[in-house]
Amino acid sequence: AAPVGAILYMIEEVSVDSWPQELTLRTFVCTAVAVLMSRATLNLMHTDVHRLLIYDNKLAEAKQWFWADVPFFILVAVICGLCSAGLTRVFVAAWSRRNVRNQKWQQKGWQPYGKI
Repeated sequence: AAPVGAILYMIEEVSVDSWPQELTLRTFVCTAVAVLMSRATLNLMHTDVHRLLIYDNKLAEAKQWFWADVPFFILVAVICGLCSAGLTRVFVAAWSRRNVRNQKWQQKGWQPYGKI
């Protein structure tokens, strides 16, 4: 399911204008083939998918957390949220500069991007 989720996220991030429909089909087929090949490899090695799990229920009983740990994780969450907001602003600024540059190039008769 992780490769399919990654493809869905990628399609969400890419704008509809610059993503041809043929590429969507190719991407989906490549993802499906990758999932089937990984499953076939696990079957050839006589290994179950659960062997790839990082989290193990047996270890959950041995690990404990304390309320004193919560403020640290709240602080980490706030820092990650601020970094995410800053990165989004950088992406928006870069996208608007790119659009301005493309409009200037189109006025001069240049093609700012390759046609697929």
